[in-house]
Amino acid sequence: MENIIVEEDTRSIKLIDFGFACLFDPAEGMCDTVGTTMYMAPEVILKKKYNQSSDMWSIGIVTYILLTGLFPFPFDSMGDIKELSEKITKGQFNRQYLRTLSVEGVQFVCNLLQTDSTNRYSASEALTHPWILQ
Repeated sequence: MENIIVEEDTRSIKLIDFGFACLFDPAEGMCDTVGTTMYMAPEVILKKKYNQSSDMWSIGIVTYILLTGLFPFPFDSMGDIKELSEKITKGQFNRQYLRTLSVEGVQFVCNLLQTDSTNRYSASEALTHPWILQ
């Protein structure tokens, strides 16, 4: 969330700090483990080859935080990255805080936080989801 800012004059939302950004070839995938563990997709933590679907996972994390005010994978401290990594790779996120959302909102978040990246929403699926369109 530290890399998301709101410009006061225009109330525009901006993403900042693209220090690890690079051109991406979908045919080759990526394998570097970079970023903040809290937002990493399971395949990144497991050091597997990954693609743009890992960004969709991160969007799921940010959406969860914006809707609930909490991080979806509770853990004791940032010092315990192993505990956090295990919860992320198992997909053990706290669903109780989603109870106040509509069925479509819960479905949207849950389809972004799929541990199997082949089952995770693509960008086009996310953008055309009924919860987003309304």
